[in-house]
Amino acid sequence: MSEIKYLQGTVKSVLSGDTVVIRGEPRGGPPPEKTLSFAGITAPRLGRRPNNTSSEVLDEPCAWDSREFVRRKIVGKKIKYFIEYSVPSGRDFGHIVIDPNTVREENITLSLVSAGLAKIRDNSKGGGEFFETLKTAQAVAESNKLGLFAEGADKNVRHVAWNVENIRALVDKSKFKPQKAVVEHIRDASTLRVLLLPTFNYITISLTGLKSPGFKKSADGKETADAFAVEAKYFVESRLLHRDIEVILEGVSGTNVLGTVLLDGKNLSEHLLKSGYAKIVDWSIGSVTKGAKAYREAQKEAQGKKMRIWKSYTPKASGVVESDKKFKAKVMEISTTDSLVIERGGVSSKIFLASIRQPRRERVEGEQGRAPRFYEHPYGFEAREFLRKKLVHQTVDISTDYIQPANNGYPAKTCCTVRVGGVNVAEALVSKGFATVIMYKEDDENRSSCYDALLAAETKAKKSEKGIYSKREVPVHRFAEVSGKTQADKFLHSMQRKGKVTGVVEFASSGSRLRVFIPQETCIVSVVIAGVSCPRTGRKGEADEPFAKEALEFTKRTCLQREVELEVEDTDKNGNFVSHLLVDNENLGVLLVQAGFATLHGTYVRYQHTSDFENAEQVAKKKNLNLYKDYEAKEKAIADAQAIKDQEKLEQKKAASVEVIVTEVPSTNTVYIQTTKNDVIRKIMSDVSGYCSACSVKDYVPQVGSLCSAEFSLDRHWYRAKVLEEVDGGYHVLYVDFGNEEVVSKRNILPLPESCKSIKPQARLVTLAGLGKVPSDWGKEALEVVKETVLDKSFVCEELYDNEGAAVVSLTTEGSPIDVSEDLLSIGYGVVSRFMPKFLSEKHDTYKKAQQTALHQRMGIFMYGDVTEDEHSNNY
Repeated sequence: MSEIKYLQGTVKSVLSGDTVVIRGEPRGGPPPEKTLSFAGITAPRLGRRPNNTSSEVLDEPCAWDSREFVRRKIVGKKIKYFIEYSVPSGRDFGHIVIDPNTVREENITLSLVSAGLAKIRDNSKGGGEFFETLKTAQAVAESNKLGLFAEGADKNVRHVAWNVENIRALVDKSKFKPQKAVVEHIRDASTLRVLLLPTFNYITISLTGLKSPGFKKSADGKETADAFAVEAKYFVESRLLHRDIEVILEGVSGTNVLGTVLLDGKNLSEHLLKSGYAKIVDWSIGSVTKGAKAYREAQKEAQGKKMRIWKSYTPKASGVVESDKKFKAKVMEISTTDSLVIERGGVSSKIFLASIRQPRRERVEGEQGRAPRFYEHPYGFEAREFLRKKLVHQTVDISTDYIQPANNGYPAKTCCTVRVGGVNVAEALVSKGFATVIMYKEDDENRSSCYDALLAAETKAKKSEKGIYSKREVPVHRFAEVSGKTQADKFLHSMQRKGKVTGVVEFASSGSRLRVFIPQETCIVSVVIAGVSCPRTGRKGEADEPFAKEALEFTKRTCLQREVELEVEDTDKNGNFVSHLLVDNENLGVLLVQAGFATLHGTYVRYQHTSDFENAEQVAKKKNLNLYKDYEAKEKAIADAQAIKDQEKLEQKKAASVEVIVTEVPSTNTVYIQTTKNDVIRKIMSDVSGYCSACSVKDYVPQVGSLCSAEFSLDRHWYRAKVLEEVDGGYHVLYVDFGNEEVVSKRNILPLPESCKSIKPQARLVTLAGLGKVPSDWGKEALEVVKETVLDKSFVCEELYDNEGAAVVSLTTEGSPIDVSEDLLSIGYGVVSRFMPKFLSEKHDTYKKAQQTALHQRMGIFMYGDVTEDEHSNNY
């Protein structure tokens, strides 16, 4: 027998138990392929899916077992094979041999027959030693009742669900957990057909959140490939075809399932993006189970390297100047669900929430007239109230994402991400179903910096049927817009009987004229501030009266879109409600007069608050404010003298001493203190303990930055705590009444009783006077000494001054002239701060002498010399 000539290749796929596709070596592109059938044997045929011309063909018995036997042994592996013969049709017959001419040699044909999963062809005319070995192997398999020869083998038939009737139910049932599957076909790099195991559901998977180059058929049936489509398909095919994978089912798109494919725990999508074989698509990226951050980073890496589909990529400039990229501002007004008016550095401007849009009420065909009110849009009222209560008159963090150019007569828009208390406002709106996310063109990079989070929030809102995605009727809000005296008088008496009526200021046309929404009466009324007269803004081209704009801005800053109380005195001839308007219990009319933006009207003596108005006028006159400017200049000297007295009182107050106890030491120069005779803390602890022992709330999830009840690990008692961050299995919290921190498990977190929410923290963080930060090399040792010196001990606390909002104090024990700072410096476990106010220069010199003594005696951190010489810490 002549020597066998082996060929080499990689098994691309296993078509059935006796037929495989072998791929050669790639040379400048996808390699050539060869279909090889095992000579002399036949394996059971796999079934075929139904199509337009033929019905379903079922598996022959044991067909699946036969295919799987071969697939698990050789798919994706480099093998050696030889061709025994070929037929005129071009089909090759031969054998695959693993490790030929070694002790591990295995002929796949022989192994298949030995397992009873293939038979020698009935018309086979084979001969020779190998053929006799095959016959012997088949006889043994038959006698041992293996595979096809087993009892009941005719029932060993796979039943495939070629067309899943309810794809959505299949996805929901999976609960986003990885499902085992085998890749059966690859249409393009991002579209695969897989067989779920062990259910045998045959589905088409579109990779969630991305799209790769594909193939298109022209009118004449010819298939053309997009750039890099062939390479991308080969990239996936060479790694996944007929391989065992895991797939996470994440959504539905038409008849396809959106999913993430994992091979040996590695995410195929990330590899495609990183290699430049695919790009992110926004419409489904929000459905990615583990978030889109890794996808964005992978795509950004490919773009930076200009790989494949990104070879011509050029990043676009956002058009945002550096100083405007991140800043803080105060929200003055909610214009619409997706736009705000902010104040920054005394200048007001309008910004838009990036990448979201307010749902709009559809206009009825032929409808004309005024534009819809905010409450007439779907969930417009709920969205506006949500934003108003969270944002108006609050300082927020703003990141400018992009500038949308002027278009079709509309001005340019500054589009931003706005956060309050760490919460993304746009994301919160979308998650409640109050806004939709804008879909962009593929090459449009002007979008929110948190765009993926917005998409994920929208996906959750849809699944939870929140807001505009709810199956319920959209809430309809109808409010009477009161105009004219006759209509106003209908509401007058009921509003007067109530004494104070709660409302929200919707609009201000001048300092003393406003439109106010009254929820209880479901109406919007015009209000004139009682007892005052404000300068009028110009109308129809007329000039403004002096201080008219300033008065209007003052009123807007004070009460626009804030909850107020009206004390209605009367209605005027035009149907305006003559009222006192209270903001945080302060009368707007009084505030206007006091600021010099209004004068007293002759009718003020008929109304309430007469003395308040007169006192306010006196204040404005004495300060020569605006409308009262240059009134009795000599009053200025009196005011200056009074200011000095007030300052002296303030200094006296700051210098007042109180007895405190140190509850926590976070660093070598800062401590938390708590007043010793403190009944408030006892009440807080009692209320929290009683509430938590009876609380039935389960699975409570607090927001980062919010207050909650937390069980302290050392004494198992409940205390007030602030959530600093969420960590694995729990939360990192700060006990606000003591200053200590720890990580608390989720089961040890409960809501805070209402009675304890508004009480300020009882532990106060202060800085020890004269102490800076100890060098980091000595920080741990010095901190222990400071704790030993002050922790849980009582002192007399003298507040000396403020440093950037933090109190700087001196702590002394009763009867001792030496404070804690001097004591620590003298034993070498403190470092003198570089700066102290001039009026404390004598005390600063005392601290310096104490440190110098420790340095000369080589005490504490100075045992090896002066450790402060190279320190440039921020020691005040």
